[in-house]
Amino acid sequence: KKEGAVEMELNILRESRNDVARAIARLGTGKDLPDWQKMAAGEKDEKVKKVMQEYTPMLEAAKDCEAKLDCWTAKLADQNKIVREKAAYEIGRIGGEPACDALIKLIDDKEQAVQFGSMQGIYNLAEKHGAKLLSLYDAKVASMDKNKAEKMKEDLKMMKLRLMKAAGR
Repeated sequence: KKEGAVEMELNILRESRNDVARAIARLGTGKDLPDWQKMAAGEKDEKVKKVMQEYTPMLEAAKDCEAKLDCWTAKLADQNKIVREKAAYEIGRIGGEPACDALIKLIDDKEQAVQFGSMQGIYNLAEKHGAKLLSLYDAKVASMDKNKAEKMKEDLKMMKLRLMKAAGR
């Protein structure tokens, strides 16, 4: 606890630290896992420690999969939404045409963080695979639950524009 800080200030500080922890987990590799575990073990703020423990599976999955697309694709079926989110990010980073199918399937995942990860990955792949992604996107959106599509309308609209530009349309 910072001397003289009021609870509101402490909460703002804590949320900032939580955001940094989440970003490290999203960007980290398996090589970062030992340092992450040391930091989590030494964390004095129980709420920050809880977030670090919650995001540890991202780095454990990174250690398991490294840069293997097949491994990350298998992680998309994981019960832990944190692992599925990391898988979506990693598939987008690894790239390649097979990644397109996997990421398009996730744009309506039940977890918003997984949806966001898949959209980030799709944006990453758009320049190289715009036409294929646009075709997959159109088929996916046509088959989506209408209520879900309506809730995601703005995100879907932005993605469509990005893919159309990348596909030269």
